[in-house]
Amino acid sequence: MAQTRKKAIMQQVQRQRRNRTIASITVAVVLVAVIVTAAAFLAPKSSLVTLPGYLDQCASSASYHAHVHLAISVSGSAVTVDAGIGLQGGCNRPLHTHATDGVIHVEPNENRDYTLGDFLLIWGNWKNDPQYTILNSTQVFNNPHGTVKMTVNGNPFSGDMKSYQLPKIAGDPAEPCSANSTGGPPCVRTDVVITETP
Repeated sequence: MAQTRKKAIMQQVQRQRRNRTIASITVAVVLVAVIVTAAAFLAPKSSLVTLPGYLDQCASSASYHAHVHLAISVSGSAVTVDAGIGLQGGCNRPLHTHATDGVIHVEPNENRDYTLGDFLLIWGNWKNDPQYTILNSTQVFNNPHGTVKMTVNGNPFSGDMKSYQLPKIAGDPAEPCSANSTGGPPCVRTDVVITETP
């Protein structure tokens, strides 16, 4: 009887060891899977659109803050300015969007001028699609259909549209600018409208 009891205890100890080993291996496999998955999602992704250094940075302390309203229409249909352009992980590019309302947030680390073309580069980088960088007198993105015109606050803009400088004082009561809070000039609502017609 003592022999049977001893054998039963030994079998129980072996089962517990085996269960602990299986549990340890399972935990290790799950941990490795979590690490590999996290590395895959957090690793920087290469993009077909390379950003210049002044755009390829995370804005951490805004030198100034402005808001430019952008609307794009192609062949009579509105093009949605995506939410989250320039927001990647915990990184906010100097030019980015938060919602699909067309508001470009200008929040750079340095006091420099940015252009509409800079925003399009960030959009193309974010989408990993070079078509979002295309804007000229005959084409918006991948739509070479006709004539492209741009207005700023209802006034025709005749220069290179991508070179349009985003004003540092762009803002309004709903989307204020930092110039207003620092005693600078009042914020001015800035509406940029790009229209492509066949």
